[in-house]
Amino acid sequence: MANSLCLDSRLGRSATYLTSDVPQWIRATLQVDGDPRAWVVGGFSHGGTCALQMRGAALCLGTITDDIGEISPTADVEGGWFETGDLAHSDGRGGIRIMGRVADRIYDKTATVMIPVRDVEEELLLHPDVTDVAIIACRDGMLEDVCAVVVPAGEPPTLDGLRAYLGERGMTEWYHPTRLELVDALPRDQLGKIRKYQLRERFDAPADAGA
Repeated sequence: MANSLCLDSRLGRSATYLTSDVPQWIRATLQVDGDPRAWVVGGFSHGGTCALQMRGAALCLGTITDDIGEISPTADVEGGWFETGDLAHSDGRGGIRIMGRVADRIYDKTATVMIPVRDVEEELLLHPDVTDVAIIACRDGMLEDVCAVVVPAGEPPTLDGLRAYLGERGMTEWYHPTRLELVDALPRDQLGKIRKYQLRERFDAPADAGA
């Protein structure tokens, strides 16, 4: 759509499309409750990767932080939209594909290409010299490095070796890491999720800083 403002204008009928055409198509095509109040709607761009927002009757009202007992409403933004914290895009089949977390979003040094972090990590985990890996962004002056933090499996891999491996797997060079850090283990929370913010705090400086 040429109109990115979600309004009816000379550029297009975006508002009518979203508020009238889409609901009519949903009722006619999908097996859903006829009352839109029972729907859950996810907002994302078609063809691009954007932060996923949701709202609907199936959305929980809030969450409780177990250690301090603080209650946080999940639909406290305008219009009741909940920021999931996930990055998603259309899968071309009427569904969505989750690409990662907003907080872990990384761009190349030109700031024009978003790195598919999960895809890069999954490919590197297949490398025989990699036990575990996390892809993070590390500042290098005003720019960012795509940094692979790797737990080696025996012989430590090299940056050139990992980049060559990704190339052999058919991954474009735009997505290749430009920096490599080797660690004994990745920090994880109680659910097993990698604490990437700790890695960013540790390595958020040029690799040769202080050398």
